[in-house]
Amino acid sequence: MRSSEHSPMNFFKTLAMVGLVGVGMVEGGMCKEAKDASLPSSQPDLSILTSIDHILKFIAGKTKQDYSKMKLTRISLEYCNGVPRKGTAYVYYFNSTTPGFDGALCIYHFDDGEIIETGTCG
Repeated sequence: MRSSEHSPMNFFKTLAMVGLVGVGMVEGGMCKEAKDASLPSSQPDLSILTSIDHILKFIAGKTKQDYSKMKLTRISLEYCNGVPRKGTAYVYYFNSTTPGFDGALCIYHFDDGEIIETGTCG
């Protein structure tokens, strides 16, 4: 059984605190802003609310990581060039609340519905 920190209310409280700031296109790293004509449209096929619903269910189920000590810090819409795969995805960034752990974890939710959980954010 998961702790109360995994409850949908805590997730939505975090979304409110983040203010959905970061829902937009990210430039740099492996992902690029989708303004270039060679990149797919920046208009996602998947709505942010649908994505949030799927991610809540994903976190409530079996995940590789324990998110009970993680804090959602950002959600962004990104086009990834191959890491973890090519395509447009909402990327959920989580940081640890445990002292001494500085790494971030990411969950990628692609337009086609695939969810990829990574141990680090690229």
